[in-house]
Amino acid sequence: MSMKDNATTYKNAATLRKGGLRRGWSLSIEQIGTMTLPDGRLSAGDPSQNLFGNGLPPMLTLQAEPGAYPLEVSFAEKRGDRRIAAVLLNLSTSDLVSWEKVSLSDNGSSPAFGYEIAVDSAHAYLAAFTAARLIASSGASLVDIATRGQRGESFDWGEVPTPNAGNLFFFSTGMGDGSYPLFLGRDGAGLPVVLIVDFLMIGKP
Repeated sequence: MSMKDNATTYKNAATLRKGGLRRGWSLSIEQIGTMTLPDGRLSAGDPSQNLFGNGLPPMLTLQAEPGAYPLEVSFAEKRGDRRIAAVLLNLSTSDLVSWEKVSLSDNGSSPAFGYEIAVDSAHAYLAAFTAARLIASSGASLVDIATRGQRGESFDWGEVPTPNAGNLFFFSTGMGDGSYPLFLGRDGAGLPVVLIVDFLMIGKP
């Protein structure tokens, strides 16, 4: 499927990835760090609600290659109001060909938990699954740990490293509480290029 055919699937992608102006918001891109994925698995969610019933953090139905990947934030600013519009995990430098939604599950394969992060604390996290699992198994609160890791202007994001298990990043969500979709861009061979968590600052996708 061509990018033209996918245009309605994810119309905000170019603005969120490259910056620009949309609906009165000026968007800029900033690399904030590197996401380390020891086994290629990812977790995402609300740090105040990080466990499913089986005691594990939610897992994305996306398997990346183990490695370290650039993590970017798309900032939206208007009349001095600065918010995070999206989080972008760059998995490859290949050309994008198609977009799809990414779901959350408790086992990495079933989309039973939907295609959006449900946020009730005005914050979301994206992490190596191994890091989120280690934090959860320790009995520590992701909220407390994230608070100690705050960085950025107005404490709008932070990083929590873990020994040998990768890292966790957390973010203030641009529109506060709500449900936020995850999108994956693939190249012509079907390999992942970029994962985007969209906080819907520039409209519904």
